[in-house]
Amino acid sequence: NDNVEVSARNIAGVRTVYSNAINVYDILKYDTIIITKSAVAKLEEVYA
Repeated sequence: NDNVEVSARNIAGVRTVYSNAINVYDILKYDTIIITKSAVAKLEEVYA
């Protein structure tokens, strides 16, 4: 959602990444990840 991405830019320390562009380093780098169920399914397809 473009609104989420634009809003997140205003919060220090927050980074948005599309599920097709995320890598293992991004997943492990942060203490907290907020992710949709559909994005989890896509990540499972790639990394499972």
